[in-house]
Amino acid sequence: MLRTSLVSLIIKIGLSVSLLYAALASFVVPAMVVERWPSFISQNLSEAFLSAFTGLGALVYIVWLFSRKYRFSATASLTVIIALFGLSNIQNVGLIFQLAPLFSISLALTLRYYPRVRVLTQTKVSTLTYDGSHDQVHGDNGKKKVNSEKDHDQHLFIPTR
Repeated sequence: MLRTSLVSLIIKIGLSVSLLYAALASFVVPAMVVERWPSFISQNLSEAFLSAFTGLGALVYIVWLFSRKYRFSATASLTVIIALFGLSNIQNVGLIFQLAPLFSISLALTLRYYPRVRVLTQTKVSTLTYDGSHDQVHGDNGKKKVNSEKDHDQHLFIPTR
C-alpha cells in the first residue's frame, strides 16, 4: 500500500511539473501558448484571455491533483484534455512527442484511481459427494482423510458510479 501511494505521488509530481511549466509559460510567453490553441479558438478570443485561462487552468489542475477530492475525475478529465490538445495539434509532430509521456502518465493515474468497492463476504463450500475419488492420502501410514466443508473469503469487486 505504501509503495503504491509513493508511486502515485511521484507520478503526480511529474505531471504537476509539466502543468507548472505550462502555467508559467502562459504568463511569461503568452504568444507561445496561444499558438498551440486551435485556430478557430485563437482567432475569436483575445491572447490575454487564452493565456490567463491556460495558466489558471493548469494551476487549478495542480491543486486538484494533490487534493483528495474526486481524484478519478481530475485525472480522467486531464487525460481527455491532453488527448484533445494532441489531436488539435496533430500536425506538430514535436509537440505530439512531448505530449505522449504526459498522456501516458495521466492515463496511468486515471486507471489507478478508478473507483471500486471491495466487498468481503464469507461463503460455504459445499461438501463433495463421497465417491472415493476425492480422498487425500496423508503420510506413509496410508490413512485417508475425506475433504470437508471449508470457509473461505470471496472477493467481489463492484464498480461505483
